[in-house]
Amino acid sequence: MLELHHRTPTKLVVGQLYRNFRAAPAIQAKFPSYHTGSDPYVMSIFLDANDLEAVERRVDNSELFSAVRKGLSFARFGPVAV
Repeated sequence: MLELHHRTPTKLVVGQLYRNFRAAPAIQAKFPSYHTGSDPYVMSIFLDANDLEAVERRVDNSELFSAVRKGLSFARFGPVAV
């Protein structure tokens, strides 16, 4: 799954990430032909570096994500400061 976040409050992003991982087993059960045989994986992309860092901190400090942290990846997309 790929998510792009732009001006979304970090609390809402963390909630969305959590809901995605909670829903993954039900989605895999309902659509077995789309099941890849691997754990869910989410790439969360941010336009703002501060938002990215804030969400990563929230996820890293939350026990809710401890079992799925390896399935989360974060990146920043946007202009590079020179």
